[in-house]
Amino acid sequence: MRRVVKILQAAGYVVLGFLVVVNLWLMAQRFLFHETMPSFLGYTPVYVLSGSMEPAFSAGDMILITEKPEYQVGDVVTYQMGSQTVTHRIIGEEDGQFLLQGDANNTPDIDPVEKEQILGKQVAVIPYLGWLISFLRTPVGLVVLVFAGVVLVELPYWIGDKEGDS
Repeated sequence: MRRVVKILQAAGYVVLGFLVVVNLWLMAQRFLFHETMPSFLGYTPVYVLSGSMEPAFSAGDMILITEKPEYQVGDVVTYQMGSQTVTHRIIGEEDGQFLLQGDANNTPDIDPVEKEQILGKQVAVIPYLGWLISFLRTPVGLVVLVFAGVVLVELPYWIGDKEGDS
């Protein structure tokens, strides 16, 4: 039992360490280099704010996007529209511009999109992670995160003490 606990603890530390490195890198890009869409190893996390792409993904999910040399009809892309980012599916192309529409929307987006506006193509969906990250940014979420970290560090010692008692 003690060996399993040590393996789980080591795995937890590796995952936690990786997440810390990724988040520090993303924060450095955002705050030191003023990147509006920071990325890690070519992948940019994007939080889904609306249900316009259901059932492909929902509000509260996180998607990963990456830049591609070409985009085609059927691709789900994130693009810059003024100060907002929008993630919709390419439904057509006219005169070098893309026509886009959310899967749950009845009509296409009003303005066509230039290739230069496209930030990347959706390559992965992580359900609910957007909600989790939003929660962890609240005061209650921060307390939960600190508590979970303490439990992760102390749990092997608590389990080890109980095994020593028996």
